[in-house]
Amino acid sequence: FEDLAQALRDEGHEELEVRRIVRAVGGSGFNLNLFPNIACSMAFFRVLQPISVAETEIHHSVITMDGGPQIANQYRLRLHEHFQGPFGFGTPDDSEAWERVQHG
Repeated sequence: FEDLAQALRDEGHEELEVRRIVRAVGGSGFNLNLFPNIACSMAFFRVLQPISVAETEIHHSVITMDGGPQIANQYRLRLHEHFQGPFGFGTPDDSEAWERVQHG
């Protein structure tokens, strides 16, 4: 996040604020799953909605900083896309875990 930190400094943010914003961009640092279908992880909320026995819709909402610097929110969106995108490692891994939970 060195580029982000420098961009924030260039925008006039104080060093303490830069550290706080950069830390916030990385997300919450924990995962929270609420049975049966809500998850909060890193920088997004996820809702799983069963459609049928063989189909589930997954809805993602990225959490951005309300009123935060635009560049910081852009970094947050890129992290989300990297993790949840078609070549990301988040959704395939999580989907496999959910499937295995169903089998016990």
